Amino acid sequence: MELTTADVSQVIELAWQDDVPFEAICNQFELSEQDVIALMRRELKARSFRNWRIRVRARLAKHHKRSEAARVPNTPPLHALDQQPADDIPVAAFGDDAPARTTLT
Repeated sequence: MELTTADVSQVIELAWQDDVPFEAICNQFELSEQDVIALMRRELKARSFRNWRIRVRARLAKHHKRSEAARVPNTPPLHALDQQPADDIPVAAFGDDAPARTTLT
């Protein structure tokens, strides 16, 4: 599949995002992880490519299989915890010595 300039730009943008796994890029653009790495090496400056590789290696989320294996069974994904209102978090989660919550009126 031949990529247009706009497609290359979008692949680079998706590759830089922490929450987009390589599998999603593969499904959308039919590029394997190795193809994405080759594209990034070709399109980015050397220092930017090195920074990206360091970043990608540290992110489990970029590799769907690794992120699923690292997740503890029966726990919600991290993004589900971010959406939970603060009032739903039990006080015990903050420890026994946490100050009591007060309501301002």
